[in-house]
Amino acid sequence: MLWMRLRADDVTYVFDGEDVAVPAVNAPLLTDALSWVNTEVQSPPPGFYRPPHPFERTLHGSVIASPWRRAIGAYIDAIVVGLLFSVARGLGSPAWVVLPLAGLYVVAMTGLWGRTVGKLATGTRVVDALDLGPVSWRQSLGRWAHVGWIGIAAGLVGGRAALLLFLLQVVTYAPIVWDSQARGLHDHAAGTIVMRA
Repeated sequence: MLWMRLRADDVTYVFDGEDVAVPAVNAPLLTDALSWVNTEVQSPPPGFYRPPHPFERTLHGSVIASPWRRAIGAYIDAIVVGLLFSVARGLGSPAWVVLPLAGLYVVAMTGLWGRTVGKLATGTRVVDALDLGPVSWRQSLGRWAHVGWIGIAAGLVGGRAALLLFLLQVVTYAPIVWDSQARGLHDHAAGTIVMRA
């Protein structure tokens, strides 16, 4: 960049690989050129890099999804599953048919795109924890199965047992709050992490 600036100013120079020499009369132009290069190369233009938020955690330069973002996404997904349940029940399907449909919704969308409707709405994506690449179908199924069986069992048994199973689900998700990478037990089991998209 320095030689480009010197040539633009028609300054004669000699560069031997380490030092730049210019005629004494052009010394002020060299000083200006060096100052320009230091400003342009050392400091990117304002807004070029988004400053990190003080509460955001990062991994390999990408932002890890916050627990709040994940909770809102899960709430949206619960609404989607509730709508599926209502439609299926309205068509006369038994409850046990709806539970695998909810699992299919989560596994298929995560396996194909790394995101469900809730994750799409909140700008998050499930990725492989090692390389932050797309998740495999095995990871998608394993991630859902780690908590999905709890929902299926709670739907089948009902009553106080369902409450205990709900608490087990809370225990599975709870590490998202304090884990350094905001990963729940299901994320650790499947080797996944949820990042900002």
